[in-house]
This record gives sequence, C-alpha cells and structure tokens, in this order.
Amino acid sequence: MKKFISLLVMLVWFNAFGSQLSVESVNTASTEDYLYYDFGTVWINTRSAVRYTVTNNGLTPLTYQSAYVWGSDYRADHNCTGILLPGARCQFEIVFWPFFEGISSGRFELNFVENDRITVDVRGWARRM
Repeated sequence: MKKFISLLVMLVWFNAFGSQLSVESVNTASTEDYLYYDFGTVWINTRSAVRYTVTNNGLTPLTYQSAYVWGSDYRADHNCTGILLPGARCQFEIVFWPFFEGISSGRFELNFVENDRITVDVRGWARRM
C-alpha cells in the first residue's frame, strides 16, 4: 500500500483480514490500519474540512454502531447511520475549527457492529492573521 498519495482519489482497504469497507478521499496519507489527514495551517476562527466517502465492498450489510471525534478544535458529521447495504455508500466530514494558536491533533472514529472501524487521525496548525 502506498504511504502517500497527493491530489488523487484514493481507495483504502481496511483490515486485510476480510473487512468490507473502503474509503475514498483526496490528499490523504495512510497506513494499512488507519487514515491520517493534515489540515496544514489554518487561521484562527476559520474552518477547514475534509470529506470521505465510505463504500461497503462486501457481500453482507454493515450496521452502524457509533461515531466519535476527539480534539477540542475538531467537529465531525456523517450520514452513516442504520444499515449500509453491499455496494452502498455514506459520507463523513471532519472540520478543523481552531480558536487558539498552536498545533492541534484529534481523531475521528466510525464503528460498525461487525467489528469494522474507520479511524482518521487529524492534525492542524492554527495561526493568527
């Protein structure tokens, strides 16, 4: 699996042990078990967002369990509730919205009952104008 893909839509397979999820995005660095996104430098009190599309590539439905976001400067929203049928897609968006200057890190996690999980570690640098 590539360590870094720049300005290309990418497809990442999770858990080589038979997971049926894939995620598409732009400007994402990844390893085999999780995603990482660096928001770069963002001005204080402004927002920067990244959106991902999740696809069920398996033959069985996935059942949404929970979603969490950690980090005081991060917000997340998704429409991955209920059951994700085979071939179906949903999306989630992570927003970096800093209120103080400095480096900020966080994590977003989207969990399914069938033990499939998407984890995105995020980082950003907040600067004053």
